Amino acid sequence: LNKIVGGITHGKSAAGVLLTDSLTAQKMRNIFDHLENSSIDISKMASDLNTVVRKVKEGNGAVDYLTSDSLFVIRLDSSMKNIEEGTARFNENMEALKHNFLTRGYFRKLEKKEKKANAEKQ
Repeated sequence: LNKIVGGITHGKSAAGVLLTDSLTAQKMRNIFDHLENSSIDISKMASDLNTVVRKVKEGNGAVDYLTSDSLFVIRLDSSMKNIEEGTARFNENMEALKHNFLTRGYFRKLEKKEKKANAEKQ
């Protein structure tokens, strides 16, 4: 027993270091405090996550609508295709306007202004 107690008091074991080294003991207290705070935060996050999952399962909100309405998904896909096609057609129309004799001068002025602005930046 004296040997064990002697080892503890001389700092040869983990318990001895904790009992005799105040800096290490303080670090261990800080670790336990942070561990406790982290545990509380994790518990709060898990509770919030459970609330969100419960609401999704109950069918409340946009997430349920997006995941359960197959017609909406089809419409959304169709809308995206229409947007892409519309953008391509708009680009074609803009290119045609650049070559039209009525609007050609306007686009040439824009190009000159852009070149001038780029030259001033350099």
